[in-house]
Amino acid sequence: MRNSRVFAIVLAGGEGKRLAPLTADRAKPAVPFGGNYRLIDFALSNLVNAGQLRIGVLTQYKSHSLDRHITTTWRLSPLLGNYVTPVPAQMRRGPRWFA
Repeated sequence: MRNSRVFAIVLAGGEGKRLAPLTADRAKPAVPFGGNYRLIDFALSNLVNAGQLRIGVLTQYKSHSLDRHITTTWRLSPLLGNYVTPVPAQMRRGPRWFA
């Protein structure tokens, strides 16, 4: 059942050291799985299938490919107030901003 007052947040900022070398150039959630899919797609698919259609994805570590994947793959209807949007980190606190 869809609850229009719920805003889902997915934490997708992992460096993924245990998945090296797959994470040398991308965040762990952006690692390819089964062709065109990424690891983040499992969490997003579960949310959408559960009726949660307002989703923010908090990205952090090497997030360019993840941001691009989310914006091109997860297009919901903004006219109905549905969206999946990446929210990149601001990096306002120096080189150790993620700590």
